[in-house]
Amino acid sequence: MAIVTYTLEVGTELTPEQKLAIKAELEEAAKYPIVYDEDCPKLTEEQLAQFRPINGMTWEERAVLMEEAYQNGTLERPRPEDFFEEQPIEAMEKALP
Repeated sequence: MAIVTYTLEVGTELTPEQKLAIKAELEEAAKYPIVYDEDCPKLTEEQLAQFRPINGMTWEERAVLMEEAYQNGTLERPRPEDFFEEQPIEAMEKALP
């Protein structure tokens, strides 16, 4: 599996062809097993629980702030049409055994 990078310009959207290509790449990547090694060991539940957003807020605090922003109009809710027809994570979950 190769590393692929994309350069996006602010204000531009992916074309339908680019969206399909990315979706196909994600589906292909989902077929490969996760490989842990000494540089990237499997984390325990306790280690995973220690992850925090870089700004220090919990996900719950962020959710409250976002809901307030949605309510007062300073943030627009994402629209379903702004996303892939099928979210990449859903495609990956389907591909897993």
